[in-house]
Amino acid sequence: MMKSLILYCLLSLLLTNIAIAQGEFPSSYGRNDRFTFKEADFAYYQGDYGFALDLFSDLYSIDTLFGPINHRIGACSLKLRKGANIAIPYLEQAVKSNYSEAWFEYGEALHLNGELKAARNAFEKYLAEGGIDHSPEEIDQKLRMINYAEEAMRSTVDVSVKNLGPDVNSAFDDYVPVVTADEKRMYFTSRRSGSTAQLKDPEGNFFEDIYASSFVNNQWTEVLNLGIPMNSETHDATVSISADGNTMIIYRTNENRTGGDLYSAKLSNGKWSKPEKFGKEINSEFQEASACLSSDGQTLIFSSNRPGGMGGKDLYRVKKLPNGVWSLPRNLGPSINTPFDEDSPILSNEDQTMYFASNGHNSIGGFDLFKVEADENGNWKSPRNLGYPINTTADDLYLCITANGQRGYYNSAKKGGFGGQDLYSIEFIYRDYKNIAVRGKVIDEDGEAIQAKLTVMDQRLKKLNGEYRSKLSNGSFALILNPITPYKVMVEADGYKATSFELEIPMTQADFSEHDIKPIILFKE
Repeated sequence: MMKSLILYCLLSLLLTNIAIAQGEFPSSYGRNDRFTFKEADFAYYQGDYGFALDLFSDLYSIDTLFGPINHRIGACSLKLRKGANIAIPYLEQAVKSNYSEAWFEYGEALHLNGELKAARNAFEKYLAEGGIDHSPEEIDQKLRMINYAEEAMRSTVDVSVKNLGPDVNSAFDDYVPVVTADEKRMYFTSRRSGSTAQLKDPEGNFFEDIYASSFVNNQWTEVLNLGIPMNSETHDATVSISADGNTMIIYRTNENRTGGDLYSAKLSNGKWSKPEKFGKEINSEFQEASACLSSDGQTLIFSSNRPGGMGGKDLYRVKKLPNGVWSLPRNLGPSINTPFDEDSPILSNEDQTMYFASNGHNSIGGFDLFKVEADENGNWKSPRNLGYPINTTADDLYLCITANGQRGYYNSAKKGGFGGQDLYSIEFIYRDYKNIAVRGKVIDEDGEAIQAKLTVMDQRLKKLNGEYRSKLSNGSFALILNPITPYKVMVEADGYKATSFELEIPMTQADFSEHDIKPIILFKE
Protein backbone atom coordinates (compact mmCIF):
# COMPACT_ATOMS: atom_id res chain seq x y z
CA MET A 1 0.00 0.00 0.00
CA MET A 2 2.83 2.41 0.96
CA LYS A 3 4.77 1.55 -2.23
CA SER A 4 1.69 2.23 -4.35
CA LEU A 5 1.16 5.59 -2.65
CA ILE A 6 4.81 6.56 -3.20
CA LEU A 7 4.61 5.50 -6.86
CA TYR A 8 1.41 7.50 -7.29
CA CYS A 9 2.95 10.63 -5.78
CA LEU A 10 6.16 10.36 -7.84
CA LEU A 11 4.32 9.73 -11.11
CA SER A 12 1.83 12.50 -10.42
CA LEU A 13 4.66 14.93 -9.71
CA LEU A 14 6.49 13.88 -12.90
CA LEU A 15 3.40 14.22 -15.09
CA THR A 16 2.47 17.55 -13.56
CA ASN A 17 5.99 18.83 -14.17
CA ILE A 18 5.67 17.79 -17.82
CA ALA A 19 2.40 19.71 -18.08
CA ILE A 20 3.90 22.79 -16.41
CA ALA A 21 7.03 22.58 -18.55
CA GLN A 22 4.91 23.05 -21.66
CA GLY A 23 2.61 25.69 -20.19
CA GLU A 24 2.28 27.11 -16.70
CA PHE A 25 -0.93 26.47 -14.80
CA PRO A 26 -3.41 29.32 -15.24
CA SER A 27 -3.46 31.82 -12.38
CA SER A 28 -7.14 30.92 -11.91
CA TYR A 29 -6.14 27.42 -10.76
CA GLY A 30 -6.22 27.02 -7.00
CA ARG A 31 -4.43 24.32 -4.99
CA ASN A 32 -7.40 21.94 -5.28
CA ASP A 33 -7.57 22.49 -9.04
CA ARG A 34 -3.90 21.60 -9.41
CA PHE A 35 -4.38 18.47 -7.30
CA THR A 36 -7.37 17.49 -9.48
CA PHE A 37 -5.20 17.94 -12.56
CA LYS A 38 -2.57 15.62 -11.06
CA GLU A 39 -5.22 13.02 -10.25
CA ALA A 40 -6.71 13.26 -13.73
CA ASP A 41 -3.28 13.07 -15.37
CA PHE A 42 -2.42 9.95 -13.38
CA ALA A 43 -5.66 8.30 -14.56
CA TYR A 44 -4.93 9.39 -18.14
CA TYR A 45 -1.48 7.80 -18.22
CA GLN A 46 -2.90 4.67 -16.57
CA GLY A 47 -5.43 4.35 -19.39
CA ASP A 48 -8.50 5.19 -17.29
CA TYR A 49 -9.77 7.62 -19.93
CA GLY A 50 -13.38 7.80 -18.78
CA PHE A 51 -12.46 8.89 -15.24
CA ALA A 52 -9.75 11.22 -16.57
CA LEU A 53 -12.16 12.85 -19.00
CA ASP A 54 -14.66 13.58 -16.24
CA LEU A 55 -12.01 15.32 -14.14
CA PHE A 56 -10.48 17.25 -17.03
CA SER A 57 -13.94 18.37 -18.14
CA ASP A 58 -14.58 19.80 -14.66
CA LEU A 59 -11.35 21.81 -14.94
CA TYR A 60 -12.03 22.99 -18.49
CA SER A 61 -14.47 25.73 -17.50
CA ILE A 62 -11.84 27.39 -15.29
CA ASP A 63 -9.66 28.22 -18.31
CA THR A 64 -10.86 27.03 -21.74
CA LEU A 65 -7.59 28.07 -23.41
CA PHE A 66 -5.21 26.00 -21.23
CA GLY A 67 -3.25 23.77 -23.64
CA PRO A 68 -2.75 20.64 -21.48
CA ILE A 69 -6.46 20.50 -20.57
CA ASN A 70 -7.53 20.82 -24.21
CA HIS A 71 -5.02 18.15 -25.18
CA ARG A 72 -6.20 15.68 -22.54
CA ILE A 73 -9.90 16.19 -23.34
CA GLY A 74 -9.23 15.71 -27.06
CA ALA A 75 -6.99 12.68 -26.48
CA CYS A 76 -9.48 11.05 -24.09
CA SER A 77 -12.27 11.63 -26.61
CA LEU A 78 -10.25 9.79 -29.25
CA LYS A 79 -9.41 6.91 -26.90
CA LEU A 80 -13.10 6.59 -25.96
CA ARG A 81 -14.08 6.63 -29.66
CA LYS A 82 -16.30 9.68 -29.29
CA GLY A 83 -15.38 10.79 -32.80
CA ALA A 84 -12.84 13.04 -34.48
CA ASN A 85 -15.30 15.91 -34.75
CA ILE A 86 -15.56 16.08 -30.96
CA ALA A 87 -11.80 15.81 -30.41
CA ILE A 88 -10.54 18.20 -33.11
CA PRO A 89 -11.69 21.56 -31.60
CA TYR A 90 -9.94 20.77 -28.29
CA LEU A 91 -6.76 19.62 -30.01
CA GLU A 92 -6.74 22.66 -32.28
CA GLN A 93 -6.82 24.89 -29.22
CA ALA A 94 -4.04 22.85 -27.60
CA VAL A 95 -1.66 23.32 -30.55
CA LYS A 96 -2.60 27.03 -30.75
CA SER A 97 -1.49 27.21 -27.13
CA ASN A 98 1.92 25.83 -28.20
CA TYR A 99 1.42 22.54 -26.34
CA SER A 100 3.59 20.33 -28.55
CA GLU A 101 2.36 16.94 -27.26
CA ALA A 102 -1.05 17.70 -28.78
CA TRP A 103 0.28 17.52 -32.35
CA PHE A 104 0.25 13.69 -32.24
CA GLU A 105 -3.42 13.28 -31.24
CA TYR A 106 -4.32 16.18 -33.53
CA GLY A 107 -2.74 14.19 -36.38
CA GLU A 108 -4.68 11.08 -35.34
CA ALA A 109 -7.97 12.99 -35.28
CA LEU A 110 -7.34 14.59 -38.68
CA HIS A 111 -6.39 11.20 -40.15
CA LEU A 112 -9.54 9.65 -38.72
CA ASN A 113 -11.51 12.50 -40.28
CA GLY A 114 -9.96 11.84 -43.71
CA GLU A 115 -7.91 15.08 -43.73
CA LEU A 116 -4.72 13.34 -44.84
CA LYS A 117 -2.56 16.32 -45.83
CA ALA A 118 -3.30 18.15 -42.57
CA ALA A 119 -2.66 14.92 -40.61
CA ARG A 120 0.77 14.52 -42.23
CA ASN A 121 1.65 18.10 -41.33
CA ALA A 122 0.61 17.49 -37.71
CA PHE A 123 2.76 14.37 -37.30
CA GLU A 124 5.75 16.10 -38.89
CA LYS A 125 5.20 19.05 -36.56
CA TYR A 126 5.25 16.64 -33.58
CA LEU A 127 8.66 15.34 -34.69
CA ALA A 128 10.00 18.84 -35.32
CA GLU A 129 8.93 20.09 -31.89
CA GLY A 130 10.42 17.11 -30.06
CA GLY A 131 7.34 15.47 -28.54
CA ILE A 132 8.23 12.95 -25.85
CA ASP A 133 5.17 10.68 -25.42
CA HIS A 134 5.50 9.00 -28.85
CA SER A 135 8.57 7.58 -30.53
CA PRO A 136 9.83 8.39 -34.04
CA GLU A 137 8.90 4.80 -34.99
CA GLU A 138 5.27 5.51 -34.09
CA ILE A 139 5.32 8.64 -36.24
CA ASP A 140 6.83 6.68 -39.14
CA GLN A 141 3.97 4.16 -38.89
CA LYS A 142 1.39 6.97 -38.91
CA LEU A 143 3.00 8.56 -41.97
CA ARG A 144 3.06 5.19 -43.77
CA MET A 145 -0.67 4.81 -43.07
CA ILE A 146 -1.30 8.21 -44.66
CA ASN A 147 0.71 7.18 -47.74
CA TYR A 148 -1.29 3.93 -47.99
CA ALA A 149 -4.55 5.88 -47.62
CA GLU A 150 -3.68 8.34 -50.37
CA GLU A 151 -2.74 5.48 -52.70
CA ALA A 152 -5.90 3.50 -51.88
CA MET A 153 -8.19 6.48 -52.47
CA ARG A 154 -6.64 7.04 -55.89
CA SER A 155 -7.55 3.50 -56.98
CA THR A 156 -10.88 2.52 -55.42
CA VAL A 157 -11.99 -1.12 -55.57
CA ASP A 158 -15.13 -2.15 -57.43
CA VAL A 159 -17.61 -2.86 -54.65
CA SER A 160 -20.81 -1.43 -53.27
CA VAL A 161 -20.82 -0.63 -49.53
CA LYS A 162 -24.14 0.17 -47.85
CA ASN A 163 -25.17 0.98 -44.30
CA LEU A 164 -27.80 -1.51 -43.05
CA GLY A 165 -29.94 1.41 -41.93
CA PRO A 166 -31.77 2.52 -38.79
CA ASP A 167 -33.86 -0.65 -38.49
CA VAL A 168 -30.64 -2.44 -37.46
CA ASN A 169 -28.12 0.21 -36.45
CA SER A 170 -28.62 2.38 -33.39
CA ALA A 171 -27.14 5.53 -31.87
CA PHE A 172 -24.81 3.19 -29.96
CA ASP A 173 -22.04 0.85 -31.15
CA ASP A 174 -23.24 -2.08 -33.29
CA TYR A 175 -20.62 -4.55 -34.51
CA VAL A 176 -19.43 -8.13 -35.23
CA PRO A 177 -22.16 -9.32 -37.60
CA VAL A 178 -22.36 -13.10 -38.15
CA VAL A 179 -24.79 -14.32 -40.80
CA THR A 180 -26.23 -17.77 -41.51
CA ALA A 181 -25.48 -19.41 -44.85
CA ASP A 182 -29.00 -18.77 -46.16
CA GLU A 183 -28.73 -15.08 -45.10
CA LYS A 184 -32.05 -15.23 -43.31
CA ARG A 185 -30.65 -14.60 -39.84
CA MET A 186 -27.95 -12.26 -38.57
CA TYR A 187 -26.54 -12.05 -35.06
CA PHE A 188 -24.50 -9.08 -33.88
CA THR A 189 -23.19 -7.28 -30.80
CA SER A 190 -24.59 -3.98 -29.57
CA ARG A 191 -24.08 -1.57 -26.70
CA ARG A 192 -27.58 -0.10 -27.05
CA SER A 193 -29.84 0.55 -24.11
CA GLY A 194 -32.05 -2.30 -22.92
CA SER A 195 -29.18 -4.70 -22.34
CA THR A 196 -29.60 -7.72 -20.07
CA ALA A 197 -27.49 -6.33 -17.23
CA GLN A 198 -28.65 -2.71 -17.66
CA LEU A 199 -25.16 -1.73 -16.49
CA LYS A 200 -22.58 0.69 -17.87
CA ASP A 201 -18.81 0.41 -17.92
CA PRO A 202 -16.51 3.12 -16.50
CA GLU A 203 -16.57 4.88 -19.87
CA GLY A 204 -20.35 5.26 -19.74
CA ASN A 205 -21.19 2.60 -22.35
CA PHE A 206 -23.83 -0.09 -21.84
CA PHE A 207 -22.52 -3.63 -21.49
CA GLU A 208 -22.34 -5.70 -24.67
CA ASP A 209 -25.27 -7.95 -25.54
CA ILE A 210 -26.04 -10.26 -28.47
CA TYR A 211 -28.93 -9.36 -30.79
CA ALA A 212 -30.57 -11.03 -33.78
CA SER A 213 -32.16 -9.68 -36.96
CA SER A 214 -34.20 -11.42 -39.67
CA PHE A 215 -34.11 -10.75 -43.41
CA VAL A 216 -37.71 -9.87 -44.28
CA ASN A 217 -38.99 -8.26 -47.49
CA ASN A 218 -35.46 -7.69 -48.77
CA GLN A 219 -34.20 -5.90 -45.65
CA TRP A 220 -32.79 -6.62 -42.21
CA THR A 221 -35.30 -5.83 -39.49
CA GLU A 222 -36.97 -7.16 -36.31
CA VAL A 223 -33.93 -6.69 -34.04
CA LEU A 224 -34.32 -8.71 -30.84
CA ASN A 225 -32.14 -9.21 -27.79
CA LEU A 226 -31.31 -12.95 -27.52
CA GLY A 227 -31.68 -12.80 -23.74
CA ILE A 228 -30.54 -15.46 -21.29
CA PRO A 229 -28.61 -17.82 -21.59
CA MET A 230 -26.72 -16.21 -24.51
CA ASN A 231 -26.60 -12.90 -22.66
CA SER A 232 -25.58 -12.60 -19.02
CA GLU A 233 -24.86 -10.01 -16.33
CA THR A 234 -21.50 -9.24 -17.95
CA HIS A 235 -20.30 -8.52 -21.51
CA ASP A 236 -21.48 -10.98 -24.18
CA ALA A 237 -20.47 -10.60 -27.84
CA THR A 238 -20.83 -12.45 -31.11
CA VAL A 239 -17.66 -13.95 -32.59
CA SER A 240 -18.55 -16.32 -35.46
CA ILE A 241 -21.10 -18.89 -36.59
CA SER A 242 -20.66 -22.33 -38.17
CA ALA A 243 -21.54 -23.08 -41.79
CA ASP A 244 -24.78 -24.81 -40.79
CA GLY A 245 -25.78 -21.96 -38.46
CA ASN A 246 -26.14 -24.27 -35.46
CA THR A 247 -22.94 -23.45 -33.55
CA MET A 248 -22.05 -19.95 -32.45
CA ILE A 249 -18.82 -18.86 -30.82
CA ILE A 250 -19.23 -15.95 -28.45
CA TYR A 251 -16.96 -13.85 -26.23
CA ARG A 252 -17.77 -13.30 -22.56
CA THR A 253 -15.86 -11.38 -19.90
CA ASN A 254 -15.06 -13.05 -16.61
CA GLU A 255 -16.92 -12.19 -13.40
CA ASN A 256 -14.47 -9.54 -12.23
CA ARG A 257 -14.29 -8.17 -15.82
CA THR A 258 -10.52 -8.17 -15.98
CA GLY A 259 -10.35 -10.46 -19.02
CA GLY A 260 -12.47 -12.59 -21.30
CA ASP A 261 -12.80 -15.99 -22.96
CA LEU A 262 -14.34 -17.78 -25.92
CA TYR A 263 -17.47 -19.91 -25.50
CA SER A 264 -19.50 -22.16 -27.79
CA ALA A 265 -23.31 -22.49 -27.92
CA LYS A 266 -25.58 -24.85 -29.87
CA LEU A 267 -28.92 -24.13 -31.55
CA SER A 268 -31.57 -26.84 -31.09
CA ASN A 269 -35.29 -26.55 -31.80
CA GLY A 270 -34.96 -22.81 -32.22
CA LYS A 271 -33.26 -22.26 -28.83
CA TRP A 272 -29.65 -21.61 -27.97
CA SER A 273 -28.00 -23.73 -25.30
CA LYS A 274 -26.05 -22.35 -22.36
CA PRO A 275 -22.62 -21.33 -23.73
CA GLU A 276 -19.74 -23.58 -22.71
CA LYS A 277 -16.22 -22.23 -22.31
CA PHE A 278 -13.43 -23.57 -24.49
CA GLY A 279 -10.54 -25.24 -22.65
CA LYS A 280 -7.11 -23.99 -21.72
CA GLU A 281 -5.71 -24.94 -25.15
CA ILE A 282 -7.57 -21.87 -26.46
CA ASN A 283 -8.46 -19.65 -23.50
CA SER A 284 -5.75 -18.18 -21.29
CA GLU A 285 -5.47 -15.60 -18.53
CA PHE A 286 -5.13 -13.05 -21.32
CA GLN A 287 -7.74 -11.96 -23.87
CA GLU A 288 -9.09 -14.24 -26.60
CA ALA A 289 -11.72 -12.08 -28.28
CA SER A 290 -12.34 -13.52 -31.75
CA ALA A 291 -12.23 -16.88 -33.55
CA CYS A 292 -13.59 -18.90 -36.45
CA LEU A 293 -14.09 -22.58 -37.23
CA SER A 294 -13.12 -24.33 -40.45
CA SER A 295 -15.94 -25.75 -42.57
CA ASP A 296 -15.42 -29.25 -41.10
CA GLY A 297 -15.15 -27.93 -37.54
CA GLN A 298 -11.72 -29.50 -37.07
CA THR A 299 -9.62 -26.31 -37.10
CA LEU A 300 -10.10 -23.15 -35.09
CA ILE A 301 -8.25 -19.87 -35.66
CA PHE A 302 -8.40 -17.33 -32.84
CA SER A 303 -6.85 -14.05 -31.72
CA SER A 304 -4.96 -13.59 -28.45
CA ASN A 305 -2.73 -11.02 -26.79
CA ARG A 306 -0.86 -13.71 -24.83
CA PRO A 307 2.91 -13.30 -24.42
CA GLY A 308 5.27 -14.80 -26.97
CA GLY A 309 3.59 -13.45 -30.09
CA MET A 310 4.73 -10.99 -32.73
CA GLY A 311 3.21 -8.07 -30.78
CA GLY A 312 -0.26 -6.92 -29.73
CA LYS A 313 -2.96 -9.43 -30.71
CA ASP A 314 -1.84 -12.33 -32.90
CA LEU A 315 -3.74 -15.03 -34.76
CA TYR A 316 -3.25 -18.66 -33.63
CA ARG A 317 -4.43 -22.03 -34.91
CA VAL A 318 -5.50 -25.18 -33.08
CA LYS A 319 -6.60 -28.51 -34.59
CA LYS A 320 -8.92 -31.10 -33.10
CA LEU A 321 -7.02 -34.30 -32.24
CA PRO A 322 -8.46 -37.82 -32.76
CA ASN A 323 -9.45 -37.95 -29.08
CA GLY A 324 -11.55 -34.79 -29.50
CA VAL A 325 -9.14 -32.53 -27.61
CA TRP A 326 -7.76 -29.38 -29.21
CA SER A 327 -4.05 -29.31 -29.99
CA LEU A 328 -1.65 -26.77 -28.55
CA PRO A 329 -1.94 -23.38 -30.32
CA ARG A 330 0.44 -22.46 -33.14
CA ASN A 331 1.13 -18.84 -34.04
CA LEU A 332 0.31 -18.19 -37.72
CA GLY A 333 3.68 -16.52 -38.11
CA PRO A 334 5.10 -13.28 -39.55
CA SER A 335 3.32 -13.48 -42.89
CA ILE A 336 0.05 -12.87 -40.99
CA ASN A 337 1.01 -11.34 -37.65
CA THR A 338 2.78 -7.99 -37.18
CA PRO A 339 4.06 -5.98 -34.18
CA PHE A 340 0.57 -4.46 -34.13
CA ASP A 341 -2.88 -6.13 -33.75
CA GLU A 342 -4.44 -8.88 -35.87
CA ASP A 343 -8.02 -9.81 -35.08
CA SER A 344 -11.42 -11.10 -36.33
CA PRO A 345 -10.40 -14.04 -38.59
CA ILE A 346 -12.96 -15.69 -40.88
CA LEU A 347 -12.44 -18.62 -43.29
CA SER A 348 -14.16 -19.02 -46.65
CA ASN A 349 -13.79 -20.73 -50.03
CA GLU A 350 -13.42 -24.19 -48.49
CA ASP A 351 -10.96 -22.78 -45.95
CA GLN A 352 -8.49 -21.71 -48.67
CA THR A 353 -9.11 -18.01 -48.02
CA MET A 354 -8.94 -16.12 -44.75
CA TYR A 355 -10.14 -12.60 -44.05
CA PHE A 356 -8.96 -10.77 -40.95
CA ALA A 357 -8.47 -7.28 -39.52
CA SER A 358 -5.18 -5.60 -38.73
CA ASN A 359 -3.86 -2.17 -37.80
CA GLY A 360 -0.46 -3.27 -39.07
CA HIS A 361 0.48 -4.42 -42.61
CA ASN A 362 -0.48 -1.64 -45.06
CA SER A 363 -3.45 -0.29 -43.11
CA ILE A 364 -4.83 3.03 -44.35
CA GLY A 365 -6.01 3.97 -40.86
CA GLY A 366 -6.96 2.12 -37.70
CA PHE A 367 -8.07 -1.46 -38.34
CA ASP A 368 -8.41 -2.51 -41.98
CA LEU A 369 -9.75 -5.70 -43.51
CA PHE A 370 -7.32 -8.02 -45.30
CA LYS A 371 -7.58 -11.11 -47.49
CA VAL A 372 -5.01 -13.90 -47.65
CA GLU A 373 -5.03 -17.16 -49.61
CA ALA A 374 -3.36 -20.49 -48.92
CA ASP A 375 -0.85 -22.02 -51.33
CA GLU A 376 -0.87 -25.65 -52.48
CA ASN A 377 0.89 -26.68 -49.24
CA GLY A 378 -1.62 -24.92 -47.02
CA ASN A 379 0.72 -22.06 -46.11
CA TRP A 380 -0.65 -18.52 -46.07
CA LYS A 381 0.61 -16.13 -48.76
CA SER A 382 1.00 -12.37 -48.27
CA PRO A 383 -2.18 -10.59 -47.11
CA ARG A 384 -3.88 -8.06 -49.41
CA ASN A 385 -5.69 -4.95 -48.18
CA LEU A 386 -9.32 -5.05 -49.40
CA GLY A 387 -8.97 -1.42 -50.41
CA TYR A 388 -11.10 1.71 -50.36
CA PRO A 389 -14.08 2.21 -49.85
CA ILE A 390 -14.34 -1.02 -47.82
CA ASN A 391 -11.49 0.20 -45.67
CA THR A 392 -11.37 3.82 -44.55
CA THR A 393 -9.29 5.96 -42.23
CA ALA A 394 -11.62 4.79 -39.42
CA ASP A 395 -11.73 1.29 -37.88
CA ASP A 396 -13.12 -1.36 -40.27
CA LEU A 397 -13.25 -4.95 -39.01
CA TYR A 398 -15.22 -8.14 -38.23
CA LEU A 399 -16.02 -9.21 -41.77
CA CYS A 400 -18.46 -12.05 -42.39
CA ILE A 401 -18.63 -13.57 -45.91
CA THR A 402 -21.70 -15.26 -47.40
CA ALA A 403 -21.53 -18.81 -48.72
CA ASN A 404 -21.31 -17.73 -52.39
CA GLY A 405 -18.61 -15.17 -51.63
CA GLN A 406 -20.47 -12.36 -53.38
CA ARG A 407 -21.58 -10.49 -50.27
CA GLY A 408 -20.10 -9.60 -46.92
CA TYR A 409 -21.10 -7.86 -43.73
CA TYR A 410 -18.83 -5.92 -41.41
CA ASN A 411 -18.73 -2.99 -39.03
CA SER A 412 -17.12 0.40 -39.49
CA ALA A 413 -16.85 3.74 -37.72
CA LYS A 414 -16.76 5.58 -41.06
CA LYS A 415 -18.56 8.87 -41.59
CA GLY A 416 -22.29 8.91 -42.21
CA GLY A 417 -23.34 6.25 -39.71
CA PHE A 418 -26.02 6.36 -37.06
CA GLY A 419 -23.62 6.38 -34.12
CA GLY A 420 -20.26 4.87 -33.25
CA GLN A 421 -19.69 1.56 -35.08
CA ASP A 422 -22.39 0.65 -37.63
CA LEU A 423 -23.13 -2.52 -39.60
CA TYR A 424 -22.57 -2.44 -43.38
CA SER A 425 -23.01 -4.80 -46.33
CA ILE A 426 -20.54 -5.24 -49.19
CA GLU A 427 -21.32 -6.51 -52.68
CA PHE A 428 -18.04 -7.91 -54.04
CA ILE A 429 -16.45 -7.72 -57.48
CA TYR A 430 -19.51 -6.92 -59.51
CA ARG A 431 -17.51 -6.50 -62.72
CA ASP A 432 -17.32 -10.32 -62.61
CA TYR A 433 -21.08 -10.52 -63.07
CA LYS A 434 -22.40 -10.59 -66.63
CA ASN A 435 -23.77 -7.37 -68.05
CA ILE A 436 -27.51 -6.80 -68.06
CA ALA A 437 -29.49 -5.10 -70.82
CA VAL A 438 -31.69 -2.49 -69.17
CA ARG A 439 -34.62 -1.88 -71.54
CA GLY A 440 -37.08 0.99 -71.63
CA LYS A 441 -38.69 3.67 -73.79
CA VAL A 442 -38.54 7.45 -74.10
CA ILE A 443 -41.93 9.02 -74.91
CA ASP A 444 -43.61 12.40 -74.70
CA GLU A 445 -46.60 13.28 -72.54
CA ASP A 446 -48.94 12.03 -75.28
CA GLY A 447 -47.21 8.66 -75.49
CA GLU A 448 -45.41 9.34 -78.76
CA ALA A 449 -41.91 7.93 -79.26
CA ILE A 450 -38.90 10.26 -78.95
CA GLN A 451 -35.37 9.82 -80.21
CA ALA A 452 -33.28 10.92 -77.20
CA LYS A 453 -29.69 10.79 -76.02
CA LEU A 454 -29.15 8.92 -72.74
CA THR A 455 -25.88 9.67 -70.94
CA VAL A 456 -25.06 7.15 -68.20
CA MET A 457 -22.61 7.95 -65.39
CA ASP A 458 -21.23 5.36 -62.96
CA GLN A 459 -21.86 7.12 -59.63
CA ARG A 460 -19.40 5.07 -57.61
CA LEU A 461 -16.44 5.30 -60.00
CA LYS A 462 -17.43 8.87 -61.00
CA LYS A 463 -16.94 8.21 -64.71
CA LEU A 464 -18.90 7.88 -67.94
CA ASN A 465 -20.43 4.46 -68.57
CA GLY A 466 -21.63 5.32 -72.08
CA GLU A 467 -23.93 7.34 -74.33
CA TYR A 468 -27.00 5.65 -75.81
CA ARG A 469 -29.85 6.69 -78.14
CA SER A 470 -33.46 5.61 -78.19
CA LYS A 471 -34.99 4.52 -81.51
CA LEU A 472 -36.98 7.06 -83.51
CA SER A 473 -39.51 4.39 -84.49
CA ASN A 474 -40.69 3.36 -81.03
CA GLY A 475 -38.49 5.22 -78.49
CA SER A 476 -36.95 2.00 -77.16
CA PHE A 477 -33.38 1.70 -75.86
CA ALA A 478 -31.10 -0.81 -74.17
CA LEU A 479 -28.43 0.22 -71.65
CA ILE A 480 -25.67 -2.32 -70.96
CA LEU A 481 -25.06 -2.08 -67.22
CA ASN A 482 -23.86 -4.05 -64.20
CA PRO A 483 -26.06 -5.08 -61.28
CA ILE A 484 -25.89 -3.26 -57.92
CA THR A 485 -23.97 -0.37 -59.50
CA PRO A 486 -25.47 3.09 -58.82
CA TYR A 487 -25.90 5.03 -62.07
CA LYS A 488 -27.22 8.48 -62.99
CA VAL A 489 -28.97 8.73 -66.36
CA MET A 490 -29.36 12.07 -68.16
CA VAL A 491 -32.02 12.11 -70.93
CA GLU A 492 -31.97 14.86 -73.57
CA ALA A 493 -33.87 15.49 -76.83
CA ASP A 494 -34.27 18.54 -79.09
CA GLY A 495 -37.34 20.55 -78.18
CA TYR A 496 -37.84 18.82 -74.82
CA LYS A 497 -36.82 19.59 -71.24
CA ALA A 498 -33.91 17.44 -70.12
CA THR A 499 -34.43 15.10 -67.18
CA SER A 500 -32.29 12.78 -65.10
CA PHE A 501 -32.84 9.89 -62.71
CA GLU A 502 -30.86 7.43 -60.61
CA LEU A 503 -30.82 3.76 -61.52
CA GLU A 504 -29.51 0.71 -59.67
CA ILE A 505 -30.28 -2.84 -60.76
CA PRO A 506 -31.02 -4.98 -57.68
CA MET A 507 -28.92 -8.02 -56.88
CA THR A 508 -32.03 -10.16 -57.41
CA GLN A 509 -31.70 -9.45 -61.16
CA ALA A 510 -28.03 -10.48 -61.38
CA ASP A 511 -28.91 -13.92 -62.79
CA PHE A 512 -31.01 -12.42 -65.62
CA SER A 513 -29.86 -10.95 -68.95
CA GLU A 514 -32.55 -8.24 -69.12
CA HIS A 515 -34.17 -5.77 -66.78
CA ASP A 516 -37.13 -3.56 -67.74
CA ILE A 517 -37.78 -0.07 -66.40
CA LYS A 518 -40.87 2.10 -66.78
CA PRO A 519 -41.10 4.56 -69.73
CA ILE A 520 -39.26 7.87 -69.43
CA ILE A 521 -41.54 10.82 -70.19
CA LEU A 522 -40.13 14.08 -71.59
CA PHE A 523 -42.09 17.33 -71.64
CA LYS A 524 -41.88 19.95 -74.38
CA GLU A 525 -39.97 23.14 -73.67
